[in-house]
Amino acid sequence: AYGKKNYELARQLFEKSLSANPSNGNPCFYLGYMLDNQNRKDLAVSQYRRGVDLHMDPDLREKSFWKIVLYYKYVQDWDNLAVYSEKFLKYRDIPQVRAFLDEAKEKRDPNTGRVRDLTESAEKKRAASDWQGAESDYEQLLGIRWDDTWAWNLASVQMQLRKYPEASRHLSKLIDRKPSWEYHYKRGVCSYYQRFLDQAMADFAAARRLNSKPDSNFRSFLALGEGLVLFEQGRTDASRAKLEEAIKLKDTDTGRAAIAKIYYAGGQMAESERYAASIRTEKDRLLPLALVLSRSERKNEERDRAFRFLEAALGQTEDEFAPASTSGAMYLTGRQACIQGMPELCLKTLEKIPAADKSRIGQIVEQVFPAEKKTALEVLREREFLTGKAQLELGKAD
Repeated sequence: AYGKKNYELARQLFEKSLSANPSNGNPCFYLGYMLDNQNRKDLAVSQYRRGVDLHMDPDLREKSFWKIVLYYKYVQDWDNLAVYSEKFLKYRDIPQVRAFLDEAKEKRDPNTGRVRDLTESAEKKRAASDWQGAESDYEQLLGIRWDDTWAWNLASVQMQLRKYPEASRHLSKLIDRKPSWEYHYKRGVCSYYQRFLDQAMADFAAARRLNSKPDSNFRSFLALGEGLVLFEQGRTDASRAKLEEAIKLKDTDTGRAAIAKIYYAGGQMAESERYAASIRTEKDRLLPLALVLSRSERKNEERDRAFRFLEAALGQTEDEFAPASTSGAMYLTGRQACIQGMPELCLKTLEKIPAADKSRIGQIVEQVFPAEKKTALEVLREREFLTGKAQLELGKAD
């Protein structure tokens, strides 16, 4: 009946065959083919779909899949094209069908192509250290939809840009969705730079609790973070212990610079100088060396070196998120410039202290540098006196 194109009789026979063996999908192909020849394409595809969900001879299964995907591509039904291309590819990996799937995914979601382009662009920019460009790409991606990986990458990029409040917001959302030690550690670093010291310690503690397999790198960076926070809190002994633990595990200039300041804070100048001199990178070495070499008891040539270091440190990019201890070190070094008759450098240094710290510099020195043996009020009065003296020497006083 099928060969003679007696389709009605053939249809009845194929339906009868299906009833007798419901798991055999071969009759579905022929039912679909007959409907195709009658230009009833949508009904034909329904039969092909019915067949591929059953047992079929391999050649009939492949032909049915081709009929399905070609029809859905023709009518631009991207959802069904994606579904049946995936099914076809599980049966046989064919490049043309894979291209159909890619096209369907892109056209089913109009943002797919844009997402792909932005993702590739962001990765390239990160590799090239184009942090601002990468930030823009990741922000656009998150504007399309939320994705944990994009949010994590954006937070990491914003930390490179020292945009700690923005990075903290993304990390907090990631933590709310699924806490992990990585998210808590990074948010702890952001909190440290924003001077939310209790929050930083809480995040570091959470990172330790959540990391079931801490390696030496993790233990080093965690100890470093905790040591830096403890120093800002004025807990110098505990801070030094943490920082020494950190640099034993992984020697970093950040750790050495902090230890140099801690020894200075405790009045141990020889140890402070030893650590400051051992710092390898210039940007980390300048202020600790200027701090210890600028003291009145040092030789003239040593103080000259100190003030050259201070000039270079002041030329670095201004950082609104510098730790309070850095502001304290700048004040103490600038004070020495005033005492040694360098009023211009003195005023330049005191002016460079972030605005938020100028009014509380006395509290910072009293808490973080106890060897100075000065109360907050005494430091503030000293600053006013030295500022006035320097202005007078420069002829700037009213």
